[in-house]
Amino acid sequence: MELLYTCVADLVSFLHRTGMDDLLGGMEHYYDPNDYNRVIYHSKSEDASDRIKQILADADKLLVECEGACDESSAYQLLVRVLKEQTVVEESGARRLKTKEDGAMGSQILQNPSDPYATYREKAGNKKRGYTANIVETVGDNGSIVTNYQYEKNTHSDSQFLKETVESMEKTEEPTVLITDGAYSVRDNTNAAAEKNIDLVTTDLTGREAKDIAADFEFTEDGKKVIHCSAGNPPKSCNYINQTGQCRISFPKNKCENCPHRDQCNPKLFNRTSMVFLSKKSFDRAKTQRKMKTEKYKELSRIRNGVETIPSILRRKYQIDHMPVRGLLPTKLRFGIKLAALNFKKLF
Repeated sequence: MELLYTCVADLVSFLHRTGMDDLLGGMEHYYDPNDYNRVIYHSKSEDASDRIKQILADADKLLVECEGACDESSAYQLLVRVLKEQTVVEESGARRLKTKEDGAMGSQILQNPSDPYATYREKAGNKKRGYTANIVETVGDNGSIVTNYQYEKNTHSDSQFLKETVESMEKTEEPTVLITDGAYSVRDNTNAAAEKNIDLVTTDLTGREAKDIAADFEFTEDGKKVIHCSAGNPPKSCNYINQTGQCRISFPKNKCENCPHRDQCNPKLFNRTSMVFLSKKSFDRAKTQRKMKTEKYKELSRIRNGVETIPSILRRKYQIDHMPVRGLLPTKLRFGIKLAALNFKKLF
């Protein structure tokens, strides 16, 4: 109700400011400063659904009156947008709010007319509206400094941030170690990083843990065929299943019956053959899991923990959650200035 009211009130105020009061048709109360509280908070005696119906009826009147005359106005465009995203028009011509039966509303829907680029996202059980940032910190023997940042709508995933970071980096002769948390662990990013001589280290992995024995199988480069199993036996046949990305691997039954790894592989035994299902993704994940248990990997993971202080400092000292501007570009500029201030503080 508040969002619909604000969009209607913004368009009414625009018409009043530009001298088009003849289009208002009895809706002058919307530009009264006290009308907002009266409609949203003080009209408890009137049912909320009745108030919404009245706001929707006023919105429809404005659409008819303003069509052609206010098409270039941002207030008019935002009203059209919110009605399209949050309401439906029935066969009778009556407009009503969308329900679950009408389909879910996406994360890109309008959150606030003051900030039309802001998006909605639920992460780790928390509801977030606005934008998200990704920070790259370079660490050396003499200290650390923020060397890059990205700032996007909050529907931008961690994996996409990492992909863009890797693409922007130059290939170097000496290997570069890039340490991230588990949300960035995507096979495509690991492969892209390897092409630029970047060792991508993730402190955790998302999703289900793979069987450790999968790391001892050997796949072809395209991941569609197994060369040999953990015991070094070549398969009798191997078929790639497009729908699941797995390989259906068949071995002679006697090879699996007497294999010391039988309990770990857990093959399906038939009259003459045994069968194992395994994907290249599981193979890669199992290798990464082993790598994460090494002392070197654990040491690198501890370095990663240091970057967690940056979001904390930016929130507590530089107040990034309460910037006095709206919109993607203005807030991105402010965020960058705050990072510059943080870097100067590190330098001093």
